[in-house]
Amino acid sequence: MVEAFAVASGKGGTGKTTGTLALGMALAEEYDVTVVDADTGMANLLFHAGLADVETTLHDVLVEGGAPVAEATYERFGMRVVPC
Repeated sequence: MVEAFAVASGKGGTGKTTGTLALGMALAEEYDVTVVDADTGMANLLFHAGLADVETTLHDVLVEGGAPVAEATYERFGMRVVPC
């Protein structure tokens, strides 16, 4: 069964990225986890996950030219991360 969690807030600086990454890392010890950063305004997950230099992100999948999702998915901390 697939479970999904969304973490959202209208205000920046509330710990959404840090909390999401920590939750993902904890859940990845027992489950198959993918964390997706869909914050197009201030995408920080790529920095926290050490992915600042990646070529393909969620933005490329959704906007630029329809890159395959697999190209925007990276293994980090025992889980998959899709930065924006």
